Amino acid sequence: MERQHFAPTTCPSRFWEERFLWFGWFGFNAGSALSANELAATAFVTTTVATAAAGLTWALIEWQQNGSPTALGAVTGAVADSCHHTGLRIREPMNAIFIASSSASCATWPSQR
Repeated sequence: MERQHFAPTTCPSRFWEERFLWFGWFGFNAGSALSANELAATAFVTTTVATAAAGLTWALIEWQQNGSPTALGAVTGAVADSCHHTGLRIREPMNAIFIASSSASCATWPSQR
């Protein structure tokens, strides 16, 4: 039986969902410091850097596999990062980039055709 590729049909709603999810990550990660201090700033920076790295990694892998990246792929990579980044309390942005890139690359594996 040949596998079929099913493209999503509600891309605009998917983008809105990602925006709300990312806003929630900031509230959870930076807000967990319970004050506006260095820990909160670091959580804010690592949340931004990790999400961007995961989205970029997914887009680059998609570009390599399919010949062109998609915005939906980048959003999917950013969401894939939530599994690894949110609970880790990463304090170094470079560690966040490494973990986010590895989580996005692992998440693309099941979606390969």
